[in-house]
Amino acid sequence: MHNHPEIDSIAIVIVSYNPTSNIVDLISVFDNQIPIFVIDNHSTANDSKKILNELQQKPNVELIINNSNLGIAKALNQGVVSSIQKNKKWTLLFDQDSLPNQSILESIQNCYQDVEHRDKIALIGVNYDTNASRYVKQQVELNKKFIEIDTIITSGSILNNNIYTKIGPFIDDFFIDCVDLEYGLRIIDKGYKTYFCTKVGFKHKIGELKTVSLFGLKINSTNHNVLRRYYMARNNVIISKRYFYKYPKWVIKKNIFYLISFLQIILVDDNKIDKIKSSLKGILNGIKN
Repeated sequence: MHNHPEIDSIAIVIVSYNPTSNIVDLISVFDNQIPIFVIDNHSTANDSKKILNELQQKPNVELIINNSNLGIAKALNQGVVSSIQKNKKWTLLFDQDSLPNQSILESIQNCYQDVEHRDKIALIGVNYDTNASRYVKQQVELNKKFIEIDTIITSGSILNNNIYTKIGPFIDDFFIDCVDLEYGLRIIDKGYKTYFCTKVGFKHKIGELKTVSLFGLKINSTNHNVLRRYYMARNNVIISKRYFYKYPKWVIKKNIFYLISFLQIILVDDNKIDKIKSSLKGILNGIKN
């Protein structure tokens, strides 16, 4: 028995923290037809509080406000549990900065129809436009409608609630970074699959991009803040330890990317010294963990 991701079998979860009006645009794409859970990690900005209050007036939106910032992983788990309690089969996940196209659900449904192992689908992700071009999937793969993939970003992906209950929740302790990567590896490890629709389904913002020119070369950095740099470092080490023997190629590649991002701090970022200290502390804590 296949559980098609039809509209009446889906809930949407958006994790928010001091959101801008973009979250209103995101929600309006779905036009009251799908229940939406906004899990707010204790926003403190007055503008954001106003926006959240307005969202609460919408008939299909349920706002869950945490009394401190519990991190993205914990908030995602709260959202998926709410979706399961509503007897939904699927949970469509978004960051507050993402803006989906009208056709995103259609892309997901088409992908579901086209793949062979539907009973094994844990996640379906969707391609995206972003302010950091290297994150868009390579053009080479775009001649296929979908590809099987190891890991995808959380935003714009739809999660099979039944498989979530089998393989367990996102790791709360990861707080913000690598949450999606660990989950993707766990999906494969438990014998399930992640698919990726190559058609662009949403716009997505990554970090606070900063570019510098060095000897005529343009070097980009996501310019993430000190706290993010800590979790990026720590969680990268924890994943590497946990999955190296099973997926050595993936872990080596990930660590090369991590080294590049560390160099980007040195070459590009604001507030370099604090971010380097924070990263080193994260690496040490990851080793101890």
